[in-house]
Amino acid sequence: MDINDFRTAATALNVDGKNGYHLWDVHTLDALQVLFTIEFATLDSQSIMKGNADNTGTSLINTGATDTVKGSSGFVTSGATPMTYRGIENLYGNLAIWTDGLNISNLSLYSCDDATKYVSDTFTYPYYKVSYPLISTNGQNITGLGFDKEHPGVTAPTSFNSNSYNTYYHDYGYVDGSGNYVVYTGGGWAWGAGLSGLWCWDGASSTYASSAVGSRLLKKAL
Repeated sequence: MDINDFRTAATALNVDGKNGYHLWDVHTLDALQVLFTIEFATLDSQSIMKGNADNTGTSLINTGATDTVKGSSGFVTSGATPMTYRGIENLYGNLAIWTDGLNISNLSLYSCDDATKYVSDTFTYPYYKVSYPLISTNGQNITGLGFDKEHPGVTAPTSFNSNSYNTYYHDYGYVDGSGNYVVYTGGGWAWGAGLSGLWCWDGASSTYASSAVGSRLLKKAL
């Protein structure tokens, strides 16, 4: 399904007095990136837990593969290596994740802070333009993220190089130079060595659908 289909399915749960359901979003990802960095003192997430990535297995792994992991964080140590971080299975790798609250237009990045108003291909209020431009790349290793002091929780890759061992992140970023896009993150099981990870980031059309890209359901207090 494309991101619009996933969003519709998620928000359809907000009935009969229920509320707060929406898609996995940029603000949740940012919080977990900060927490992971503090906890493990690294930006190279796969150096801590590889996850089901780099073709370590032969296909996607079904939910429940980390049930044998003791504790809330860890990974399976034999064969493909699905991971769990604070109870979130395969936070990266395995299946890329549509990440809501972000829209791109011709290398300008827009975000929204109100999960009840997420919509694709919108570049006016309640979406706002972040202060830094994106850089076009067809897939290179991330070396730095943009920073907007008014919106510090909205980061995106803005510099790259071709040497995966000469960066802190060891994750790939893909940014198209023109057109309108939404974002998916985390990478997938067959993306090749070093491509996936907690900072892996890609733009795609809001009508794009792939068996390699899914999403996650969130419920927040509103």
